[in-house]
Amino acid sequence: MRRTQQLRVDQLMSSDLLSGAAYRAVEFSLQDARSRHKQQVGTYNLLRGILHQRLSTAVAVLTLMGTCRDLRADLRASSDLRSQISGVATRHPTRIPFSSCATRAIRGSFQFLAAHGFPMLGTDYLLISLAEEKHGKAGQLLRFRSGSPLRIRRALSKHRLSQLHSFEPDGDES
Repeated sequence: MRRTQQLRVDQLMSSDLLSGAAYRAVEFSLQDARSRHKQQVGTYNLLRGILHQRLSTAVAVLTLMGTCRDLRADLRASSDLRSQISGVATRHPTRIPFSSCATRAIRGSFQFLAAHGFPMLGTDYLLISLAEEKHGKAGQLLRFRSGSPLRIRRALSKHRLSQLHSFEPDGDES
């Protein structure tokens, strides 16, 4: 079995390929992992980071699908349980890595960007890549609450179309 080379958070954060919301989501996921005394940033932490960006496209899509509130409740309940179980604090490395599942999800997002010629990674495609990651906790939760990654893609397309239709150009058009 081929092991995925782990990606470090500082490597991702230093790239210019993240949108503002995606950058803040990754930053939040790092803080979340550290506050939970984790040695790695997992898909769970990334999903919490995405959901923390309330004005992001990913949150708008999950809200459109009617699953955002349920996901937040699931993550909150899981957080409460984890904080009760959590053991002794461990030393936090300055170069904390992503878990192998999170690394695969992030690399999948970047492969999608390269294939479609998009300039930046947003929370929307990070969300889809998390849903496609079969072994990560976030992917399992997303598929349980939101259905397949294809359903999330369709909701994203619907969201983008609604944004195009609501666009009103500036100026007088007589």
